[in-house]
Amino acid sequence: MHPVPFARPWLAVWLLAAALTPAVAAPVWPPGFAGRTLADAPAIAAQPLTQDAALRRGLVGDAALYSLYREHDIAPDALRDALARLPEPLALRRDVLGAASLGESASFEQRLIDAAAQINAAWLALANAENAVAYRQSLVEAAGAARQLAEAQQAAGNLSQLAANAMLRDAARAEDALAEAQAQHADAQDALAERLGLPPGTPVRTTGLATLP
Repeated sequence: MHPVPFARPWLAVWLLAAALTPAVAAPVWPPGFAGRTLADAPAIAAQPLTQDAALRRGLVGDAALYSLYREHDIAPDALRDALARLPEPLALRRDVLGAASLGESASFEQRLIDAAAQINAAWLALANAENAVAYRQSLVEAAGAARQLAEAQQAAGNLSQLAANAMLRDAARAEDALAEAQAQHADAQDALAERLGLPPGTPVRTTGLATLP
């Protein structure tokens, strides 16, 4: 599905950021910007990220976008400030350019839309992975309790060896499934961290998926 509603907001961000950037022939990133981007990793990991916060951070921190910004004379500091001025949620900002022609900005706009979609997808993948780990953990705990009960019943002579073995197998399967979910969670964390311009292994978290009524 083509994310049409995102088109105008990103173009507005581009125009605002470009206006904040000095006109120079060869734009140079602010000294230390990359270092500052990495240095705030602990602060970002300290609290769960909303999807909106991840999107704002990703549009500035994703190194894959730097060449695109250079082509349009946009400095990351200016872009960060421009994004901070837009209301939440970022994706729902109303059109600001009306029916104005996109002209040469169309390619830039589409690439930014694609990047935003990838950031959102990475956030959703991590949120789903967090849910999966929590669910598998609950199954492990339930299987562990059942195993302890089975061991006690077997010791008292109230449970056959066959039934006890079945419970042991259930507990082992639950632990294997949890380990797999944890591995997928780690991969999802790294994928989102990369989109946010953070070092691999940064323990980013999400605020979770919205609860259905």
